[in-house]
Amino acid sequence: MPDAKKDIERNKKQVMEKRQKGELITTEEPPSSSHGAFWEHSWRIKNFKNEYQSFVKCKLCHEILSYSMVNGTSTISNHVKNCLNKFSKPNNNKTLDDFVSKAAQVNVLAEDKRLITVACAKFCSFDLRPCSIVKGVGSSTLCQSLINLGYQHGQAKLGAPSVNLLLPEPTNVSRTVSQIAQEYRENLKNMLKNDLQSVKLIGNRHPYMLRTSLFNQSKTGENTRKKFFPLLSSYDIDPNHFHVVYISDNGSNLVYGLQGELHLRYICLCLNLALHNGVDMCPNEIDRKVVVSFVKFLSLFKVASEQLSADTTLTLHLVVPWFTKLKASCEPTDDEPILLIQFKNAVSKMLDEKIYLTSLH
Repeated sequence: MPDAKKDIERNKKQVMEKRQKGELITTEEPPSSSHGAFWEHSWRIKNFKNEYQSFVKCKLCHEILSYSMVNGTSTISNHVKNCLNKFSKPNNNKTLDDFVSKAAQVNVLAEDKRLITVACAKFCSFDLRPCSIVKGVGSSTLCQSLINLGYQHGQAKLGAPSVNLLLPEPTNVSRTVSQIAQEYRENLKNMLKNDLQSVKLIGNRHPYMLRTSLFNQSKTGENTRKKFFPLLSSYDIDPNHFHVVYISDNGSNLVYGLQGELHLRYICLCLNLALHNGVDMCPNEIDRKVVVSFVKFLSLFKVASEQLSADTTLTLHLVVPWFTKLKASCEPTDDEPILLIQFKNAVSKMLDEKIYLTSLH
């Protein structure tokens, strides 16, 4: 065998070993520079850094094929063409295999088991289930029932594979979860880069992401700041190069930690604090007949909170108009009870203290 063919076979073996270990994955995305129809029947192989290998896997026969963009893809094209011709021809002649008893179980290919491992990893991560669930009695029973049903109605009458041959170990699932999470993070980075660099946005963006992080240190302003910026940097968001607006409550650690940054306080929380502290500043005994006038006064705050906390419409432009309207509603009139006047004065004072308006508003 020529040295070139030996190198190709040796590289094929290495690719298959890396696929079994989970170091390489397959994707259906064809090269941007090639538009051959044979790519529909081929998987490209890449690592988790999105570096494509010079090998593909045939979807029809699952064989690993080598190619290079320099020498062309005629080898893949001819292979796929032969596979399509072979699978399209009816085979009415019985072979020797038809007269030989089948094995009790089929051998599960490493590629097929890898697909099951990825599915289990997504099941555990998306549904927030422990990785050990794949070895549970209930899960094994369910999977075995699905396999038996597929075998009963399948065309290839081989021995039904045992579920124990398909389901991976929990440690393998956990490792695969980390690999898939890294791939999702890389895709998110690319998406954020494209959106922030090529799109000029005004107003509210609907895509959201929830990131949870363990905070072991004391929640001081300095530690909070040290925690925020590395998290943003992990998604290639540099606060020194991007226009970042921080929205939070009135926690002292957040106020101190975000000094010098564009920091907006959550307006509905500020309204709640203003009303709550306003009540504390009034006498404890309030005549029940005054409750009606209080309800009428507070109903405006209820409407303001509902509109300002909406998550399907823009709210930033409503802060100043509602602040002005609520301040105006705190102006007392001569025919109001003295307790309501006191309460309005207290709420007006709290609105000035709790709500921080910036140039962005």
